[in-house]
Amino acid sequence: MGLAGVGSPAWAQPTAADCYAQLEQGMEPATICHQVLAGWLQQADAYPRSLPVGQRLPQLALLQQALSLANLLQEPELSIEVLHRLADLSHDLGQYPRAIEQFQQALELAQSLDLPRLQGESLAGLGRVHTDFGQLALALEYYQQALEQFQAVGATAEVAATWRLISIAHQEDGQWLAALQAAAESLAMAQGDRGSGGSSGGSTPTGEVELAQGEYDHAIASYRQAIARRRQGADSLALAESLNRLGGAYSLQGQYPEALGAYREALDLSRQQDNLAQTATLLQNLGLTQAKVGQINPAINRLHEAAAIFQVLGYRGLEGETLSTIATLLRQQQQPELAIAVYKRAINVLEGVRQELRLLPQELQTIFPETFAGTYRALADLLLQQGRIEEAQQVLDLLKVQEIDDYLYAVEASGQGELGIESLSAETALLDRYGQTIAQGRELAQLRHIPPPERSPAQQQRIAELVAAQQDSLDSFNRFITSPEVTALIQQLSMTSRRQNIDPAHLNSLQDNLRQLEVPAVLLYPLILEDRLELLLVTPYSPPIRRTVAVTAGELTTTIQAFRAALSNREPRVEELAHRLYRWLVQPLEADLAQAEAELLVYAPDGQLRYIPLAALHDGRQWLVERFQVTNITAASLTDFDAAPAASPSVLAAAFSQGQYDVHIGQRRVQLAGLPYAGVEVDSLTHTFATVSTLLNQDFSPTATIPRMGDHTIVHLATHAEFVPGQPQDSFILFGNGEQVTLEDIGTWNLNRADLVVLSACQTGLGGRLGNGEEILGFGYQIQRAGAKAAVASLWSVDDGGTQALMTAFYAGLQQGSTKAHALRQAQLALIRNDQAVIDDTQRSIAIVLSDGATRQLPSSFSHPYYWAPFILIGNGR
Repeated sequence: MGLAGVGSPAWAQPTAADCYAQLEQGMEPATICHQVLAGWLQQADAYPRSLPVGQRLPQLALLQQALSLANLLQEPELSIEVLHRLADLSHDLGQYPRAIEQFQQALELAQSLDLPRLQGESLAGLGRVHTDFGQLALALEYYQQALEQFQAVGATAEVAATWRLISIAHQEDGQWLAALQAAAESLAMAQGDRGSGGSSGGSTPTGEVELAQGEYDHAIASYRQAIARRRQGADSLALAESLNRLGGAYSLQGQYPEALGAYREALDLSRQQDNLAQTATLLQNLGLTQAKVGQINPAINRLHEAAAIFQVLGYRGLEGETLSTIATLLRQQQQPELAIAVYKRAINVLEGVRQELRLLPQELQTIFPETFAGTYRALADLLLQQGRIEEAQQVLDLLKVQEIDDYLYAVEASGQGELGIESLSAETALLDRYGQTIAQGRELAQLRHIPPPERSPAQQQRIAELVAAQQDSLDSFNRFITSPEVTALIQQLSMTSRRQNIDPAHLNSLQDNLRQLEVPAVLLYPLILEDRLELLLVTPYSPPIRRTVAVTAGELTTTIQAFRAALSNREPRVEELAHRLYRWLVQPLEADLAQAEAELLVYAPDGQLRYIPLAALHDGRQWLVERFQVTNITAASLTDFDAAPAASPSVLAAAFSQGQYDVHIGQRRVQLAGLPYAGVEVDSLTHTFATVSTLLNQDFSPTATIPRMGDHTIVHLATHAEFVPGQPQDSFILFGNGEQVTLEDIGTWNLNRADLVVLSACQTGLGGRLGNGEEILGFGYQIQRAGAKAAVASLWSVDDGGTQALMTAFYAGLQQGSTKAHALRQAQLALIRNDQAVIDDTQRSIAIVLSDGATRQLPSSFSHPYYWAPFILIGNGR
């Protein structure tokens, strides 16, 4: 049964009610309940595994019903069968702990009944989940146990499949020899099993291993052998899959004509079997290969066919990805207006996926397609090249939101409506016109989505007509692009975009926010592209400004890493590197900054720029902080520029100053000791503000601290905070009692009263490992999400008095009525200029901490940016 029949089974009797009535009356259920159970399983099996998450929730309900009924019938083998299906579904949805629990339940049942084959299936399932969970050693243990069970009952096909899974696990671990040996075992078992009615499956494990190792000639030979064997059988879809893999190997080898031949043959086979998912994949591969040999127009047609099928199937992530590829090809064809229109369509499709995921239960929201940041960057790049700066700024803002969401899976609506890109009317008309051109491909996909037994004669006839019409479609793009109507729309679009009249409300809102700030402010967006750096500047009174800098991403990254190392290691060459970065990031905008009379830079850094402080750039005469206040933002659309601070600050100050704990940071285990000056920070706050609550060491626990945060306007945490690239649960704040709260958890705090959250001893980029700064971006967002207006965090930890000196000066400024941005700048200037009052106060305060008789020589100067530069303000700078 196809999906069209889900929810409305063909049989009218028996029903679930009939089954349960018999059970309640104590009657033998005979075949009625088994028929109901079989019906539910048939309906559940009709859902393809690649279906989007939201569309598989009814499948989950069907399987849960089936498990309840199987348990009521007291038939453990049926319960095991359903548990396997549920575990597979949990696995597909990324719910690995749940899948493990369900496979484990099935295993225990099978062991209690001494059923080796079912034990083997449960063990193999556990191996698959642990492989995807990254626990390869445990996965291999389960696979070995599964082999023993299958071998005990002579289940040759299952043995072959398990050897293939073992090969995959070894590939994941980089154990190529072991992977090849396991693949050979799988192939040998599969070939032997065919003589007794078995199947060799749909792929060639040896070829996959060889392909992964870059041994393309060997992989090609393996795939050709598999194809020769499969031509003798009746499984045309397995043959199509092998041809697809052969095409991929040829393509990697640069043998594009051979790849095209393999893809075309596979496509014909797949279409004959009406396998839409495989057909769309083959169309995509065929289009990409045609593009590599310069057949751009046919490639665009094939990719549009693929996008139409993905749309019909509901694979919106793949639809968006394919549209993005089409836009890239249109750009190569010197069709920038049409490319921009298609990029916008791609982004709006992807944003639709994000919106749909917000409707799912929390545990399912982590299932998001692969990162699509490249689409956003490509659109911003093209818009900038076309001079469409206002639109580019909107795309860059959306890129920040997308990066946060990919990292945290948790971006919430900001009250500004649905995220997305507005299309010009001419762009909409252009896409509608092209949609008419490819409408036949979409119609054909829709008809083929109907299971063959359910098609009417008229539908079969229409399919035949559309298949015949496809043969004439190879030149459809040329006809489309040269038609008078389309030419007129492109001309109209070119003129309209040059007038920059898209969404004036968006720009007006940004400029209004800038005008309301206490000092003249500008918004700076850098965009790192492979061949250059783009700078976008939004000022309060003029159109957005774009400046292009001729520096490659590689050169910029090298300099960022060197500058970061020079800052954190107190190297003397830091000023030279700071000046180089200034020439790229600020100097091109100097005239514009002067004209705007800018005093505050609202900065939305991109990529690895998040690991370095803008304030520490040097113009050859002075540090940038000596000229400007700086505040970082996550994205303009997520920042509340209007909120004013509370008139009477109330402070919660907590510190970890004594003790030592073993913690895991990424793959390393390290010891984190109490911060020697953390107690000084807390003591200083009690002398600066009238209302201060303090928590130290063991009293500074999540249980005691988090509930009290909502009662204060300033939350100061003087403790270790380790922010590392990877997953949000890998980054954490260490509390004084040794407990950790992850970055993922911060969003659940109640900080609705908080104007400011300070983490004075953060570490990022540990061991020189820099990602794209998503953990810093994620921290800023999580603090905002919890309700706070702003945060101050350090990019590296300063452990010899510099932090305490800067914090003392910073809070003194806040107490005197300065804005957060101004107070931070004044504190940094005090250190740069070696303000004697600040240094003396630091020396006196730290003497309070060192009560063990030992003395520690403090630096005589805090002017090096190591001491003052790590501290960045994120969010509202008022």
